[in-house]
Amino acid sequence: MVRALLVVLLRARIISLASGTPRVRGQLIRLSTDIEYRPDRPHPYRARVRWTDPVTKRRLSLAEGKADEDEAQEWLADIIEAAQARLSPSLATMKLAEHGDANRELALRGLEAKTLDPDLAGWRTRVVPALGHLAVRMITNGVVDRADSPGSPTPGSRSTSCAGSPATAR
Repeated sequence: MVRALLVVLLRARIISLASGTPRVRGQLIRLSTDIEYRPDRPHPYRARVRWTDPVTKRRLSLAEGKADEDEAQEWLADIIEAAQARLSPSLATMKLAEHGDANRELALRGLEAKTLDPDLAGWRTRVVPALGHLAVRMITNGVVDRADSPGSPTPGSRSTSCAGSPATAR
């Protein structure tokens, strides 16, 4: 059964057994990275990663300024690690608030219509202020627990905390 599923997935080019170079839907993602020193900036080391989107065939770029070269190297290593886990650099650095806005309908699918307003209110008042600035890859159960604890600095009543839970879980 498992072997048959692997064969189907390989034929559909959804997964790849090749290691080393990251693949998305069977297509290679080739990353090129560089660090540029710009002394006239508050964060003088610009780490940049470029890649070609396998679907649109467009050349995309993502850059971030860092205070020193070690931070820039660490950021590039994180991006490369995410690419090896089949995440494009743009998805690897996407913030939770952006991800929630982009996938809201999919996440709320299957919930009763009468709970949508309280769930979205909990998302806006509790989840986004506490976790919206974090990259999606950085969200763990511990982070969610700390943000949802009673001593959390994010304002909100117990009802908004409960209402925000389904949105966070999805």
